[in-house]
Amino acid sequence: MSPKEVFSCDRDRILIAHIASPKTVRNIAINSHVMVSVVDVFAQEGWQFSGDASLVWADSSEFGELVAPLEVITQGEYPIKAVMVVAVRDAQRIVAPSSWLFPDRPHGVVRRQVLSRYGVRDL
Repeated sequence: MSPKEVFSCDRDRILIAHIASPKTVRNIAINSHVMVSVVDVFAQEGWQFSGDASLVWADSSEFGELVAPLEVITQGEYPIKAVMVVAVRDAQRIVAPSSWLFPDRPHGVVRRQVLSRYGVRDL
């Protein structure tokens, strides 16, 4: 999947809004096995999820329930054509090499260093 900004998750699935994702929709139609990576670049860590994706379109009886948490995020500003539902089979932690090169470095220090390196001011 390509970068997505509107998503929600529960214990065993990830819900992703199909707003403008024609390539992703095509790819899921060809092969439903997907990987989704969620990374906090400033913390230098994240998760990679693998599973099977399906599309639930607006005319489906399931759509209303699935789209509800996504509409909370968008506040109704984006037209959600379908919900991509990823049934998570596996989750692997993603960590930058700095976490094992410098295991004693506190997370706060790492965050400040990365923010400084990229010229970003913390909120």
